[in-house]
Amino acid sequence: MIIILRPEDNATEILERISEFLRKRGMQVSQKKTKVTATTDGFDFLGWNFKVQSNGKFRSTPSVGNFKAFRKKVKTIVNNSNYGAKVKAEKLAPLVRGWRNYHCHCKMNG
Repeated sequence: MIIILRPEDNATEILERISEFLRKRGMQVSQKKTKVTATTDGFDFLGWNFKVQSNGKFRSTPSVGNFKAFRKKVKTIVNNSNYGAKVKAEKLAPLVRGWRNYHCHCKMNG
């Protein structure tokens, strides 16, 4: 879950209220996974990097870790000498299609 606050909001107080809400329902906020950060610093979530730019526009792009993992999978297939060109293409197609479909709504052209 991502919660974006205004600069004047008290993040600690809101986090405590969310924790209390979840506690009443038998759940808890994971301290390992919870991060309070400025949106201008950016953050990664589900393979995406989210950031509010200095001009105030919200930007989302595939995260560096997500892109590195994708490239590693592609490289493994391409560099496998046991595969012919046709087999490589057959193995790459669903991988590329899946990555493209997952990230199809972001503008990576700047």
